Amino acid sequence: MANEFKIGDRQKDEHPSFALVTKLLKMNDFSEKYISNILERMKNELPMEILDDFDEIKKRVTTWIGKSISFYKEQPCCDQGGIIVLIGPTGAGKTLTIAKLAANFCFNEKGKTIGTVHMINTDNFRIGAEYRLDRFADIMDIPVSHISNKDDLKKAMDKYAANTNLFLVDTCCNSMDTDEFLRIKELLDGCGNEAEIHLVIAAHTKISAIEEYLQAFSLFNYRSVLLTKMDETGLIGDIISILADKGIPVSYITNGQNIPKDIEKAAEKHFLSKLNFPHSSVS
Repeated sequence: MANEFKIGDRQKDEHPSFALVTKLLKMNDFSEKYISNILERMKNELPMEILDDFDEIKKRVTTWIGKSISFYKEQPCCDQGGIIVLIGPTGAGKTLTIAKLAANFCFNEKGKTIGTVHMINTDNFRIGAEYRLDRFADIMDIPVSHISNKDDLKKAMDKYAANTNLFLVDTCCNSMDTDEFLRIKELLDGCGNEAEIHLVIAAHTKISAIEEYLQAFSLFNYRSVLLTKMDETGLIGDIISILADKGIPVSYITNGQNIPKDIEKAAEKHFLSKLNFPHSSVS
């Protein structure tokens, strides 16, 4: 029967449940290393009676998958002059995410103002980038500054710090070469040492590119990964695999274009809901 798995009885180390779990995890694009770790845990922790109950195995494996993901639990300093910086490759959705974060930190669910935010645009290269952030700022009645160097960034923050709970800094990465990274890093020095830097990656990015981004942007000592466009991806076992392997926490998830509702603090549910675990039975 399609989408149905059956399990027979064998010795524990030869039990067909191991092959079934391997198949399921491969179907969900988990890495070989991640799959190996799950199988080892099954051997060490699951008694034979559990191995004969594939529905229970799926519950256990799902729990392990959820617990293998780290989440960024720190809250930005919003008392006065907190700073969040978004870095990442072009096309990841940084500018829209800045607007979503601004709306979430400024307003509660009833639209009442609960904090003051100042958006800062450092993208002077892409046509329309400045206009786009200005449009978001006008709609939400949130101030925005456009800067091009470290000194201007520091001046803007010093000027508005007394009346700002949180600064949100949008950056632009035109290429992945060393000179570009050094340019961005020098500019961000204007934020000082207290800035929370988060790496923005689109969830549908190929795993080879994600690995490249995690390594390349490590120069900035980012605190977490912020995953955008979760609504545009299907299987995310590869993302879970690499984040679990690297021990990198996830801070936020975005899953649409709407401001402010299509952004949430990252949680297990965002990943587990993407798992494709077909119906199973025991024989």
